Amino acid sequence: MKNLDPMRDDAGARLRRLRLRRGMPLDVLADHCGVTAAFLSMVENGHRQLHRPCHIIALADALQTSSQYLAYGIPADPREQAPRPLPARSPPARIAPP
Repeated sequence: MKNLDPMRDDAGARLRRLRLRRGMPLDVLADHCGVTAAFLSMVENGHRQLHRPCHIIALADALQTSSQYLAYGIPADPREQAPRPLPARSPPARIAPP
C-alpha cells in the first residue's frame, strides 16, 4: 500500500479532493461515470492510474472540472492557478569604499 502523502498531486489526489469538495460518495461518482467504486478507490490511493480518456472525461464532467486539470493539474482558466513563489532576489550589490 502506498503512503497517502498529503503533498501528493497526481490525478488520484486531485480526484479525491474534487470528489470530497463536491460531497460525492465513491459509489455515486462511480455509477455516474460507468466505473466501479473499487477502481476509483484504487486511483485515489495511488494503486491505479487514469489512462483512458473516456474515464478522465466522464470524471471531469461529473466533478465539474476540466479533463486537463484532472489528468495533469493544468487549470482550464489561468486565474485558477495557484500563486507562484516570487523569484529569488539577488543580494544587494556591495559598493567598495572610496
